[in-house]
Amino acid sequence: LAAGPMATKRVQARHAITTAALEGLNEQDPERARQLLEAGAFDGHLSPEAKNHLVNNNFVELRRREALAEQQRRLAEADDVYRRILEVVPDHAAVLHLRGVLRFQDGKYEEALVLIGQAIALEEDQAAYHANLGEALKSLGRTDEAEASLRHAIALDPGLAAAHHNLGLLLAATDRFEDAVASHRRAVDLNPSYAKALYGLGLALGKLGRVAEAEASLTSAATVQPDHADAWNTIGNLQAAQGRLGEAIASYGQALKINPDMVQAHNNLGTVMQAMGRPEAAIECFTRALAIRPGFADAEANLAGTRLALGEVDEAIAGYRRALAAAPDIAIAHSSLIFAMPYDPAVTGRALLDECRRWDERHGRPRQPIPVHANDPDPERRLRIGYVSPDFREHPVAYFMEPWLAAHDKGVVEVFCYSESAVEDKATTAIRAHADHWRSTTRMADAVVADMVRADGIDILMDCAGHTSGNRLTMFARRPAPVQVGTILGNACTTGLSSIDWIIGDPYSTPPGFEDQFAERLVRLPRIAAPFRPRASWPEPAPPREGPPVFACVADPSRVSPSVLPLWRRVLERVEGASLIFKHAAFNEPEGRERWSRVFAPLGEGMVLEGVPAGWANDMGFYGRVDVVLDSFPVVGVTSLLIPLWMGVPVVTQAGVHAAQRWAGAAALHHLGLDDLVATEPEGFVSTVVALAGDRRRLAELRASLRPAMAASAICDGPGFAREIETAFRAMWRTWSEGRQP
Repeated sequence: LAAGPMATKRVQARHAITTAALEGLNEQDPERARQLLEAGAFDGHLSPEAKNHLVNNNFVELRRREALAEQQRRLAEADDVYRRILEVVPDHAAVLHLRGVLRFQDGKYEEALVLIGQAIALEEDQAAYHANLGEALKSLGRTDEAEASLRHAIALDPGLAAAHHNLGLLLAATDRFEDAVASHRRAVDLNPSYAKALYGLGLALGKLGRVAEAEASLTSAATVQPDHADAWNTIGNLQAAQGRLGEAIASYGQALKINPDMVQAHNNLGTVMQAMGRPEAAIECFTRALAIRPGFADAEANLAGTRLALGEVDEAIAGYRRALAAAPDIAIAHSSLIFAMPYDPAVTGRALLDECRRWDERHGRPRQPIPVHANDPDPERRLRIGYVSPDFREHPVAYFMEPWLAAHDKGVVEVFCYSESAVEDKATTAIRAHADHWRSTTRMADAVVADMVRADGIDILMDCAGHTSGNRLTMFARRPAPVQVGTILGNACTTGLSSIDWIIGDPYSTPPGFEDQFAERLVRLPRIAAPFRPRASWPEPAPPREGPPVFACVADPSRVSPSVLPLWRRVLERVEGASLIFKHAAFNEPEGRERWSRVFAPLGEGMVLEGVPAGWANDMGFYGRVDVVLDSFPVVGVTSLLIPLWMGVPVVTQAGVHAAQRWAGAAALHHLGLDDLVATEPEGFVSTVVALAGDRRRLAELRASLRPAMAASAICDGPGFAREIETAFRAMWRTWSEGRQP
């Protein structure tokens, strides 16, 4: 005071900034607040004892106040304090920095950049300033400059855990997950109780497919910070991906206990309920998420998927479109729409192509330049073939992949399998035995998988999923291999991707004239689009049965359009004493049987619903009770058609106007000499079924002859198919090696 009015104002300014720091109005963490108190506010005017008293006695109060709900009001108050200080001391670096942090927290990144930059100009050696400058730059999308600022902060203070953590977040955001893991791990080493860094480490490990390590790190985050709802939610996601559904439910429940309005947890819990065959519970979860956040795209898409599984096709397609309107960049929701469209009998192949091309425009164009492929262009050398699938497990696709992988000529091709399934079973073991190299890619980021494919030197990369669940089409968009191929084995339509050059079909599922339904160049293998391998454990066909004819549908009931029910009703009316059994796991629970009974009520009293509680492997004797299987429509059966044929039961199918209405019935029945069981219009379907049901002699002959005929046909010729697809691969490779576009 004796020094005059200016000294008085400086003392007042120092006191004001001390108060601001102690009250936590700047919402900084304790380490930064302490730094402010000890270095920025006092300028040597307080004794060390006074500083220590102010810092230590008020430290707990600082942390408590930071957590108060009136954060925005306090930020505004803090900003006012800082403004008044700067009116007195315009060159106070600490205040400029903290005011910049306030601007950052308020989303005013450009203003934050200016203020923090002014602080750095005054005190260039403050690590925290550079760290926060990096955060502002990252928020503005200036990632290279942000990374440089964060690395400079670490160079100034290698012990600044927050800078390591924030660098890890930036590296993860730019697909450098190995480096992100290293940065987060360094932050955790510096501060083992740093929950944010443990959480970031878990996320980065998950992107690398290191699921066990990811779960351990996330669990540590939840242990250090028990109210970390995001950690519990992400733990649930990891558990669900591994099929640990009960544990996932518990983890989502913990997240919701912490935050009852956490829409992500409600949504994720719904997906688990759907996977457990509890659609009503799933709908309740998704509806709750949408009540909390109307227009939440993930919940809209998942609710649509549940509607589709219940046969509510129009509602499902409308739901997927709502999800895309809310969030056009969600590729998997767009794939789900494409998957659902064939369930509408009015959809054409051209409409599917148009939607798939829209998918490509939104999600399939690479964000970064495609590296030049360095593969040896020798047209005759051994080729490295990569197969990408989420279904290398007990899944319908496995029935087709295993026989041709087992039969590959390893002198001609070297086989790499990229498995997206976290669940491994006997089918996985069988397929894995036929691969020269096995890569588990579960939960890995697209960039990581693409780099893996390039490192493996893959010549031809084949997508085996199409727009089905778990697909990796966004990875194919990065074109990690010089030649990329699709197949109708997935959802039996084009991928639409400009980065996929060819697609495998056959003369019956994709007959001449179907070329304009595909964005890829259509390659028709000479006999069938994929071979089938029946299980050795399946029993011999039962002897011919007696009594009134029994029809069956063993397809997913959602594939049976209401438009075909009048046709099936006419069949039942024209065949005296006939009955129709629907056999599927969807009928295991009473609520499922009740719901589908209402849907199929137009069929009348001859309709029966049966579940498959123990799984099909233990219920194959069912086919001994059946005379004729009716194929689903508009999405026709694949395994639900081939398995009955193997068990001696003929199937009548209706072949439509695109591949999803033809694969695999048209091809399989042709190779069994049963083209007459392939109807091309509704009336033909009815008359074919009625005639077959009335021909008891033919039914008896088919019961005895179908299995040997099928075993000797192209349907089960894995080695023959392997030679055919190897020939196709060689032609594709020669095209690329000669420098011509497909």
